[in-house]
Amino acid sequence: MSLSVGSDGLLTEFTDKLSGKNLCVRSEPFATTTVRGRQVPATRVFGVEGGMKLSFDDLAEVVLSLSAMEESLVVEVVSASGAGLEELTFIDIPLRLEAMSSELCVTALALNLNTNVRGIPGCVGRSKIRYGNKSGNIYHHVIRGSSGRISARCYSRFGLVGAKVAIVPAPRSRMRAVMKRVISEQP
Repeated sequence: MSLSVGSDGLLTEFTDKLSGKNLCVRSEPFATTTVRGRQVPATRVFGVEGGMKLSFDDLAEVVLSLSAMEESLVVEVVSASGAGLEELTFIDIPLRLEAMSSELCVTALALNLNTNVRGIPGCVGRSKIRYGNKSGNIYHHVIRGSSGRISARCYSRFGLVGAKVAIVPAPRSRMRAVMKRVISEQP
């Protein structure tokens, strides 16, 4: 997978390298924060060694480390500052499910208790179910993932720094085994 975020904080690509297809909805904020009850998207992104620095309208700054592992991309909150910083969504990737093959799945996997991932880790993607009726007719039905979005957030009351998530792409048939390996690789 290839992930790109523009200097304005908007997603530009989340590409499956095998198919070459961009799977994300472009021009969506990659990260948002809640400061004193107000939700603020990342407005500036700067590359730093091993990751990126996000600025949220000069109200907050966050540094994320990005580590490309063999089967995942690990994103960790390294630092967070800003008066009144309550919550941080440090990855938010809306997926274009129609661009995904029925075999490819993507999930966000929380790697510690500081990290909240919406839903149960597993496949977000498309799957095709084939079934028949008594008359012998065969039907195909495409089922979409629960939300079509992978995201991870953390909260100041539990600790922002150290929140960690793995973005895991894998074939549907191997997703469980890949998630187990990703977890076992963590210190």
